[in-house]
Amino acid sequence: MKITYNDITIPFFDIEELKELNDVKLDDNGLPCQVLVSLSGGCDSASALYLCLTHFPDIEWLPYTCRDLNAPGDADSAIMFIDKMQEEFPHANLQDIQVFEFDDKDPKHFTEAKYCIKHYDRYKDMTIIGMVKILLIDRITRKLMLKYDQPLRFDGMSKNPSEEEMIKHDFLEWSEPRRTHENNWPTCFNQVYQPFINVDKKFIADIYFSHPWLLKEIYPHTKSCTGTAWATQGFTRVCGKCFWCHERNWAFGDELYPIKELPEVGWAPKGYDGTLKSYQKIATANYSIESAKKKMIKGRKLLIVSGDSFTDNTQRSAAHPLLDCSWPKWPELLAEKLDMNCINLGRSGSGNKYIYSSLRDFIIKHPKKYNSRRYPSFDNDDIGLVIAGWSQCFRTDYHFGKWGRWAHERMPFDKKGDLYGWAHESLNYYLDFQTLCESKNLPYIHVQTQHICQEFLDGLPPTEQQIINEGMHPEKDSMIYEGDKERAIRDIKKFIPKSLSKNNFLGGPDDALNMKLFGPWPNDYVISAYDNHPNAEGNELIAQTLLEFYEEKINS
Repeated sequence: MKITYNDITIPFFDIEELKELNDVKLDDNGLPCQVLVSLSGGCDSASALYLCLTHFPDIEWLPYTCRDLNAPGDADSAIMFIDKMQEEFPHANLQDIQVFEFDDKDPKHFTEAKYCIKHYDRYKDMTIIGMVKILLIDRITRKLMLKYDQPLRFDGMSKNPSEEEMIKHDFLEWSEPRRTHENNWPTCFNQVYQPFINVDKKFIADIYFSHPWLLKEIYPHTKSCTGTAWATQGFTRVCGKCFWCHERNWAFGDELYPIKELPEVGWAPKGYDGTLKSYQKIATANYSIESAKKKMIKGRKLLIVSGDSFTDNTQRSAAHPLLDCSWPKWPELLAEKLDMNCINLGRSGSGNKYIYSSLRDFIIKHPKKYNSRRYPSFDNDDIGLVIAGWSQCFRTDYHFGKWGRWAHERMPFDKKGDLYGWAHESLNYYLDFQTLCESKNLPYIHVQTQHICQEFLDGLPPTEQQIINEGMHPEKDSMIYEGDKERAIRDIKKFIPKSLSKNNFLGGPDDALNMKLFGPWPNDYVISAYDNHPNAEGNELIAQTLLEFYEEKINS
């Protein structure tokens, strides 16, 4: 049969074409007995399935979707499609949807993704994350093809708008090369049937305009946007920036898919303009010293703590920008358990240079220099405990501006990255911190809140800047450690100074507290499967563990 929309006629389940597929089992009418339907949650696949059920209800339709753990809403849309279509087509042979999960930011897949980007023209402009997603979905699909009896694979992929149209509407640079081609691609090839492969999104839009039920019941719930949590208010709206948003706006118009009046970013507190710099400024605006000063209880000793985002009491979730993370952090919880006043110097993104320097400056400079200006009056006899919550060795910290403000960056991740040099430098800070506390006769604890280098060895996830900018690009970000990981771990263990006190170290430099206490991520003690920072329960567990360690090893 043929279908016509937007004044374009295309074949739809061409019997003669299907007969040429030797690996597909056909019934007496020349139609496939079983069809695997790939549902992305978008409007293309939803409309394709609708037409299939309308014209060929007797075929056994086997829908499936893949839930990206970093953007779970796509699968939820597909599940909703099936529920509604089973109600609308009760006599159709439509099976329940199968849902498969994958993580497109798992570094173990990056090597294969980079190879595909480098060697295949159709993928040359894709991000690593985008390429991983394609590879994992294809892998799941191949397994399903083997599960059933010579099924046909069916999906609703359409082609890109013309280059002229994309230039005119200013979204050419984000387009997918694999969807750009002349109108000569076969709709059915290698057990895969793609009826829309030679038509663009305006053809799809006309399908919706021609079917009121589809437009009313299905379209509002379809999802095309690939924006990050930052850009979509925690996946509650479209970003208006990605290619898919621009393409859908081009096809359906401003009324059905408005993007022009959207704010620049999804999470937009006062002063946030979409840049990482403004985010960092806001995240540290309520710097803990000032708030701590107001909460000081006379007569209590001081608990002084520094660290990274695992310590910072102003930490926000990059994966969940709308999430209220104002629960008490472990330094404040521990201070209450110890009946101390808390000075939390932790800053998100900081490295070990900042952690040591902030503690050193506070202990040495603070009583004299700042006594009457910013901080409560105290001397070193008032300090009850000092804790360094050590971070990863590949982070770097530096001063800028005449007031010596701190900035934090992640070291370049490439073959030239001197992992051993970074580890040496960090471990020297550990020893300097220990020497400082012992020279001042101050009780102290080392805590390795994150493993000193494991994340580097496994392949770094995106930075906050990369998240804001819609992911990683292979020409800018090299994500794979190409050395011997096991040997690197062994060598770094040898670097640990013998004079580093084991009695004062909870775990050790090569033993991360978050993994030691929480176990494999995700778990009940972290924010989510997308953010491994401790939640309220995780912070309470850290505080209780430190309390027991202090009473056993330090206070005794």
